[in-house]
Amino acid sequence: MSKSKYVWENDEIHRGYEYNNINTWKGRQIDYLFDFIENEFSFTSSGTKVLDIGCNAALNLKSFKEKYYNENNEYYGFALNDTALNFAIKNVPEGKFKKCNFLIENPINNFDNDFFDICFSTWVLSHINLSNEREALIQDMIRTSKRGIIYEAYRDTPGERYMIGTPSEFNVVVFDDYSSYSKVVKLHSIKHEDTESGLFYWNKTK
Repeated sequence: MSKSKYVWENDEIHRGYEYNNINTWKGRQIDYLFDFIENEFSFTSSGTKVLDIGCNAALNLKSFKEKYYNENNEYYGFALNDTALNFAIKNVPEGKFKKCNFLIENPINNFDNDFFDICFSTWVLSHINLSNEREALIQDMIRTSKRGIIYEAYRDTPGERYMIGTPSEFNVVVFDDYSSYSKVVKLHSIKHEDTESGLFYWNKTK
């Protein structure tokens, strides 16, 4: 199995993730995201179209639904792992989920400009180790959504090797080029103690 296929499709790499449990590092990540949303974004009563790139078990979307419930909201998510998508469907039954491999296809290039009100992506893009491919996907995320958040692992030294996870779980090394984010979105540092992640955002509605 190739490294990329192993990362995206093998359930064994998620054994410490706890798909359906936010009482882990995932809960901390969600807290970061929604603290930022509360401070930076506002939503209309007419409903919101929300996209999660690399949604996994759709815990971000589930949290959004709980905090900003509106019967007119629409929830979209893309991921590759079948087990994760099955959890996503349970967590957000009304969501529109699609299996997609970001390493070989862009799942949002057929959506119109500003189709989504908000887009999330959390710890997904660092798996794309070619800066031009990552930048192209970010550009399309910005094109199709009025505002958005990218919460991502990064090193601010271009070309530095960065290990995702631990060798006992899975062994994927990417070259995470900070400049591919800073070229297209504004960086906002969310928590001092979260030294290996950055929150990047855009808001075209201001």
